Amino acid sequence: MIRRFDILAECTARALLMLLAATCGLLSVVLPGEAQTALKVSEPCQPVVTTPKTAYEVKLATLTAQLAQKKLEYERMGSDNAELKRRAIEEINTLKGDIVDVSFDLDCFRTEWTSEPPLRGDGQWLEITTFYATNRAPVGASEPGIYYGSGVASGLSFGRVAVTIPTQHTLGELELPAGWKFWSSADPNKHFTIKAVAPLAAEKALEELRAVLGKAQSNSILLFVHGYRVTFIEAALRTAQLANDLRFPGVAMFYSWPSVGTVKSYFHDEEAVELSVRSLSALLATLTAQPAAEIYILAHSMGSRATTKALADLVQSGKSTDKFRELLLAAPDINADLFRTEIAPRLLGVAQARRTIYASSGDLALRASAGAHDFHRVGETAGGVQVFTGFDTIDVSTMAPMRRAWGHSYVFDNIKILADIEDSVVWQRSFSERSLDRKGVAPNQYWSIR
Repeated sequence: MIRRFDILAECTARALLMLLAATCGLLSVVLPGEAQTALKVSEPCQPVVTTPKTAYEVKLATLTAQLAQKKLEYERMGSDNAELKRRAIEEINTLKGDIVDVSFDLDCFRTEWTSEPPLRGDGQWLEITTFYATNRAPVGASEPGIYYGSGVASGLSFGRVAVTIPTQHTLGELELPAGWKFWSSADPNKHFTIKAVAPLAAEKALEELRAVLGKAQSNSILLFVHGYRVTFIEAALRTAQLANDLRFPGVAMFYSWPSVGTVKSYFHDEEAVELSVRSLSALLATLTAQPAAEIYILAHSMGSRATTKALADLVQSGKSTDKFRELLLAAPDINADLFRTEIAPRLLGVAQARRTIYASSGDLALRASAGAHDFHRVGETAGGVQVFTGFDTIDVSTMAPMRRAWGHSYVFDNIKILADIEDSVVWQRSFSERSLDRKGVAPNQYWSIR
């Protein structure tokens, strides 16, 4: 039985590989002896490219065939085979995780990577303080880089993080040293650094937030909710970068849910983000009770799941959502069918908010997620741009090549997309007043960035 399945999987793998290469353009088959383009690879990719690309392609096709076969076997199991079904589910989830891993490995072989821009100058930095809320459990370490881990806490913790940014920072970049997670080695003249993490009691944090709001140029809050594979410190650094690059005149804040921060943690992160909905809902309700006149939410990737569900919970419970002015979902990793039928209709109740989706066909992370789940994701446009009632979709495929982070980080590193977010959030310009072109035919119309 196993022998026959192995032969079937290998044959199916070869067929899938050739089909993908011929029709999708996703994989390119490199035959033995064929000339290969020299690759510019990032540090995480260096051990990957020591193995031929074809080995990863065959592995991906083999895993895909094995997953299809295992799902078929599961569907044929009777209701009395509880233990066998449990083991089959475990094997299916393992195969899905392996498919995600190999999909990311394959991106290391892409040839359109560009070199990081050199840092200019060598002097001085500015400091940005961001507030935070998290349901991560503290790990008991005093070092800023590892204060919070990936354990799920029973309630919310608050505080602030001081981040330094070099004055020669380039828009869209997060200048960090090699091996930057050893945060103490960063040079503030050249790199983003974490100056301090200051946990605060809830009321103390909110008191400070109100004080800063009273002094800010704009009485508004920008709340960032990060995605999959992000640590607490990475979320803090990205929030500071966004606040700086968007020139946000109010107070920047982030919500950090217990992502592990590794590629292989995808399915852990899926569970963790579901466990975070209630905490995020409580935070949103708390923020609406503060004296901020406007609240803008930018949610990335898997963080969009918790964000949309938390907002929907507020609507369903009858709590006020009047202060929410923008809901920006960047590369949302959400089941598109579920979003269309259940989530988006409930978010129509956030009546004062403009609701926007940034999506791309070049987002390998979402392609991998779609492959693992067998359902399209809201943030992918492979096969056509998706539109949803109550939301405006902006297709950024041409702005989001797989330059780094698997085409998934365009909301941070593309200056045109950052400029569009600034136009929307800071200057409150309508879609027609921004550098956008309307595409498609009603009712399936969407936007693209010029």
